[in-house]
Amino acid sequence: MELLSLSALGVLFIVLAWFIQTYASGVKGRVNLSLYFALFYAVGALILAYDAFQGKEMLVAIANLIVAVLAAMCSFFSVKGKK
Repeated sequence: MELLSLSALGVLFIVLAWFIQTYASGVKGRVNLSLYFALFYAVGALILAYDAFQGKEMLVAIANLIVAVLAAMCSFFSVKGKK
């Protein structure tokens, strides 16, 4: 019996991303995108995509890959914009 499925792990990363972003926005008063939010979101989406490919759910896998790429692009532009 698996302790934690890949889907649960992927969702856990996405939930952590939302906690990070909420903390950055609400507690610290920053409205900009947290780099860690985007990175955790991308990792979570990649794990979900991998799990969907394993389960032969191609539409879900492709959707999660697209989301992961978009989150990675946000991370890239977030870092690039700070230089």
